[in-house]
Amino acid sequence: MEVNRRDEAGRYEPLEAGENKAAVANLSNIKWSDYPYSFILVLGSGPSDSAPLSAVAAKRADVAAELFLNHKAPLIIMSGGHVHPMQTPFCEAIEMKKYVMGKFKIPETSILIEPHARHTTTNFRNGARLAFRFACRQI
Repeated sequence: MEVNRRDEAGRYEPLEAGENKAAVANLSNIKWSDYPYSFILVLGSGPSDSAPLSAVAAKRADVAAELFLNHKAPLIIMSGGHVHPMQTPFCEAIEMKKYVMGKFKIPETSILIEPHARHTTTNFRNGARLAFRFACRQI
């Protein structure tokens, strides 16, 4: 990882002690039966330039925020790592999280991030693993 300057995989762990601390702490307060879905998964989409957030990622985050505000799910999972452009300092998941917190005033307690995915299949896989890891579901 050092040779390729790709240390992102370990940069955010443990998630529950860092970027996901507030959301994980709030999970026990969620009344899951009040929602038709357990979470909204937002797939990353990196910009082609040096911007922190692409227009596609912003649109996906907008749709997720609207679904959240319409009480479709108690959580949003933002998925996406440091992907585009190569060696970007921006993490898609973190940039989308900051975006919806700022634009829609969605609380940090309602957003989990998955900062490791580098393509669509890992967005889905890692998002599901994160949901399973933190028991984000109706029981």
